[in-house]
Amino acid sequence: MANNPQIIKDDVICAGSKLSLARLSFKDSLGSKRSWEYVKRPERSENSDVDCVVIVAVLKRPLMFDCLLLLKQYRPPLRSYTLEFPVGIVEVNERAEEAALRELREVTGYQGSVRNIGLVTALDAGISDYRVRLITVEINGGEEHNKHIRLQHHEGVNMEMIPLPIAELRDRLCDYVNDGVIIDSRVEMFAMGLGANARALTSPAI
Repeated sequence: MANNPQIIKDDVICAGSKLSLARLSFKDSLGSKRSWEYVKRPERSENSDVDCVVIVAVLKRPLMFDCLLLLKQYRPPLRSYTLEFPVGIVEVNERAEEAALRELREVTGYQGSVRNIGLVTALDAGISDYRVRLITVEINGGEEHNKHIRLQHHEGVNMEMIPLPIAELRDRLCDYVNDGVIIDSRVEMFAMGLGANARALTSPAI
């Protein structure tokens, strides 16, 4: 009968300012010794069970379509611009929902309200130990502090805020792909889920 894998040791190979490369030695479920190299987060907030948050920000404005707030930015590892949800690290002594509201405000200037806190999920299970929650935030674009918003500039970061109408999301994403922009997989899955839900609602009953 197979047993649960057992950790033997976890060594840091190289440490950076925000990330470390580590090698995990373990026995697999059959008792064989193995090793796995992965990206490791130096520390995790004691008040949070995740390292970072992905912010699904829905912008609601009077007499306008509800929009999904995305960020277009250059990602050096991909040598390309991407279109993705706002993301942020959960700081020490901070809860996931607090991090989501803070990051949204710091990056975009918008202030919102948390509408849903997602499950603890893996960011990239084969590459890193990062755990993440998707936090849905609603932005009332009619409130005074959310009018005339300008994207906050950060040194060395080339970023553009892109509000896309949710009703046209998949078509608009395709337009960006045709322009050479890489869509983050979470944004694509969100668009696919919307499409599947729309088809279910319009399909005839059996």
